[in-house]
Amino acid sequence: METIEELLQDDVEQKFHKLKDKREKRKKKWRRLRRVTLSLILCFGILYYVSDYSKVKRLYVVGNRFYDMEDVFSIAGISYETRYLFTPGFYIEWQLEKDPFIKQADVSVKWNGIVTMNITEETIIGYVVDNDGQTFAILGDGKKYAIQESQLESIVYYPLISGLSEENISLLAKSLMNSENPVKDKYISMISEVRPYETSYDNNMVKLIMQDGNTIYSSYAGLGLLNYYTSVLERLNSTHVCLIVQESTHSIISTECSS
Repeated sequence: METIEELLQDDVEQKFHKLKDKREKRKKKWRRLRRVTLSLILCFGILYYVSDYSKVKRLYVVGNRFYDMEDVFSIAGISYETRYLFTPGFYIEWQLEKDPFIKQADVSVKWNGIVTMNITEETIIGYVVDNDGQTFAILGDGKKYAIQESQLESIVYYPLISGLSEENISLLAKSLMNSENPVKDKYISMISEVRPYETSYDNNMVKLIMQDGNTIYSSYAGLGLLNYYTSVLERLNSTHVCLIVQESTHSIISTECSS
């Protein structure tokens, strides 16, 4: 006959086994639930990925001048077929900043499929055409980059630099981008052509033919005064004039036009 101690022990063991079985059943239930949940998530993920909901809805570009929007999209490797959740903003920024004409990119990718690319382009001071007919853009740091045929329509809005030596082209870039008084982009864009110019007192000047038909003669050191070009024209109240930059007096005055 079993003792009370043995009966109690058997009862404890039965309860322990029941509790253990209950726990195992609960674990199996949760494992099944997790598998079903993961399967559903995977199915919905696949359906979302292959659907149009995962594609870019809107593309915006801010700050571009040399490049049009389609160019920026191409450089960034993004289109309205792109699955935006799998194309993070930092990757698009990296793609853009690899381009020699883009200084900085700030990209925002929203959960609603709107992608905004805010770019800062390198300053272009003009372009040159070599003897073989190849066109090169000159950046603000003096570096030269070959222009592709598709970019020719954009580069013509910048000054044509003709007749300047490589040394003087570098000097031109340095003078326009002087850290103390860099010439603003809007004034550079007003220049149609840059040519070498000589006088009896300085044989290393430049002649700037402006888009508006005016002409400016300046030393390289005086180019920073181009920032006052429009205010000078307002004061003169005339067109097709010739101007000379007087660096010593920090002024731009009208002068007789010469060939």
